[in-house]
Amino acid sequence: MSALVLGVAIIAPGSGEVFGQTLTLIAPNTNGLVWSGAEDIAWSASTSGWAPTDTVDIELSADGGLSYGTYIARNLPYDLEEFRWPTSPTSNGTTYRVRISSTSFSAVSDNSDYDFEISNSVTGTAYYVNDTD
Repeated sequence: MSALVLGVAIIAPGSGEVFGQTLTLIAPNTNGLVWSGAEDIAWSASTSGWAPTDTVDIELSADGGLSYGTYIARNLPYDLEEFRWPTSPTSNGTTYRVRISSTSFSAVSDNSDYDFEISNSVTGTAYYVNDTD
């Protein structure tokens, strides 16, 4: 007689853990943060439950985390743990947040605890016109 062994994963809603996988967003995750130019998004991943080919996605929210729909990066190696993001193409604003999630299991995720600001200076040539004459 042979035994059949089944693996079962229990996922609690909002727990962000599947088969031991966890993600923790490190940056941006500080109150009062102002970013401009190129900035590093950093995270840590648990050491268990990941396959060598597992990847993560990084998304951006412009409304304080109410919605995420803009991908900053997709299919990054989960253990890369840092991504250099050029913020210049992003509009200036004060209610940005970032979410990192497993590409395969979106429940494995973490997001910024605080809004951060993007403040990129306007580039180009400024002209002064003196029309008092």
